[in-house]
Amino acid sequence: MSNWLWQTVLAGAVMVPTGTILLLTMGGDYDGLPGLVGYVVVPAVLSFALITAVSIIGIPLRLLRGWRTWWRARPWIALGLAALGIAYIVAARILATTVVWVGDSGDTNESYVPQPLLLIAGAVSLAFGLVHTWLGREPDNSGLVRSVQVTR
Repeated sequence: MSNWLWQTVLAGAVMVPTGTILLLTMGGDYDGLPGLVGYVVVPAVLSFALITAVSIIGIPLRLLRGWRTWWRARPWIALGLAALGIAYIVAARILATTVVWVGDSGDTNESYVPQPLLLIAGAVSLAFGLVHTWLGREPDNSGLVRSVQVTR
């Protein structure tokens, strides 16, 4: 499996639970199975769209030799972007605005709306950092056999 595919799977494995946890902490009126499915489906769809977008934006880091060499020599940048993304998401949740609304049964409920700019910046930074992280050495794909010894 290619390095890009593993990085994409890693990004999805981090982004979907992050989005689910964020949705679960927002509060609101629980409506049973449809809400529970939405807590997983909505983050999965949004994560897929975001991972696709940052993969397309990061194509030069994979295709241009000079950029790729520079980026691979500095893996701490991608890891720092991922850490910064997590910090932005946490800050967006901490600084959330409380919204009070009246439910169907007449009782009041509270929901928490994260700060949108911090949330978007955090999600993009986290996705870009995870999709374009270069840890370790890239396998040499120049050929299956490096040298052949001929014996007579």
